[in-house]
Amino acid sequence: MRIMKAKTGRVCGLLRRLAAAAAGIAAAAGSAALPVFAEPGQYSLPFQLNAPAAVSVSWQPTDDMPSACTVSYTKDSELTAYMKHDTDERLAIRQQYGYSELWIKGQLDWSIDSPNDWHYNQYWDTDGYDSEWKQHLGDWAYVNLAITSAKIDSDQIFRSFGNPEDASDVQWNGTETAPGWKSVLKDGQYELFTAPDGKKGAKIDLTKHQVYVRMRWLVVISRDDWEHDQYRCSGWSAAASVGTPAPKQSETQSAEETTVTTRELPAIGQLAAPAVSDLHLTGEFDRDGRAVAEFKLNVPEDISDDSERLKAAGGKLVLTAVAETDAAEESTLIAFDEIPLTAGERRVTFSLPECRSCRLCWYYMTEVINPRTNEPLRSPQSDPTEYQTLDVPVQTTETTGTTAPAKKKNTAARAMRRLGVVILLLAGLGWFTAFFMRKYHITIRKR
Repeated sequence: MRIMKAKTGRVCGLLRRLAAAAAGIAAAAGSAALPVFAEPGQYSLPFQLNAPAAVSVSWQPTDDMPSACTVSYTKDSELTAYMKHDTDERLAIRQQYGYSELWIKGQLDWSIDSPNDWHYNQYWDTDGYDSEWKQHLGDWAYVNLAITSAKIDSDQIFRSFGNPEDASDVQWNGTETAPGWKSVLKDGQYELFTAPDGKKGAKIDLTKHQVYVRMRWLVVISRDDWEHDQYRCSGWSAAASVGTPAPKQSETQSAEETTVTTRELPAIGQLAAPAVSDLHLTGEFDRDGRAVAEFKLNVPEDISDDSERLKAAGGKLVLTAVAETDAAEESTLIAFDEIPLTAGERRVTFSLPECRSCRLCWYYMTEVINPRTNEPLRSPQSDPTEYQTLDVPVQTTETTGTTAPAKKKNTAARAMRRLGVVILLLAGLGWFTAFFMRKYHITIRKR
């Protein structure tokens, strides 16, 4: 009986394998079938797969790329930590999960003049490929955006759409399996233009249209014993938009008061006041005789993230001090634009305006460049700190210490020492000349 049971078990196992093979053949017979898409939790990952946060988009046109936009996007701490591992460390992590490869890609979907006219379809879930490795997405589907170890990444979209007047232009017309731009852009959403080099192309005029974007992560995992890669996707981010017309200049505004720029910065909201502490005079004076002060700045991670987002969009977040002095009727702005606003704590030294007393408060300000004057235009982006007052002593011998006047004294002392050396050398030369003349009986006769 035991022998019969064993034989029966072998037969059942064989029948199950044949049934599985038949099912596989039937599935492969379907045309343009998709590869297997992993359900959430089916294949675990070494990080939580959360949607990208703080996605922003800005329009940055050029003569040959009039529709170019820059998109910036943040990663959460777990994904950032994974990306910061070097090659060997990532290999060791993949081996722990049993994967031979693991790729992370950014996918960006877009919509014109509507927050709901997206271009996502089933092929986005498999990086654009079907089970026969045919690509079904044109370059209008941004499914391979940059992912680095930085907290915030950025990439460009709408650089080129191809030439609608060229029947052989694959970018515009597409291929047999992957549609081109003409299949996804609607009439009225684009117009033709001629670049400075004479090339023709299509453009989206963002003074007439609004573009919405959203992002998600695609993870592709592979194992040596798998026939096809497996795919995991995060949820979509909240949508960001660009393209609303800039407000017209009113009659009461001057050109200097109006932000004249083609760069539209992402909205980051009102920030908390800068964390400035330990403000004090150092007791030193700069070369112009102005008192030197110092303070401690603590930059939290959210401020650092906002700074990176603005930088990716072509702007800047700048720590700025407002100084009210007894020597001037108007306030003075001191921009600390060389200080990188990375997360952490640092000490900052700076020179005060000429004064005997100075009241100071700090803001975070956004900065863009006015293309007309090439000068920075700044707007407050945070609450102000409380005012702090510094009383500046008169610059005297007692108060200067290692100040500029003291350096002048040191310079004079060095000059005196050099003069003494020259005198000694001349005296030595005179002695040697007299000795030489006596030894060889050389005389100088007067005529």
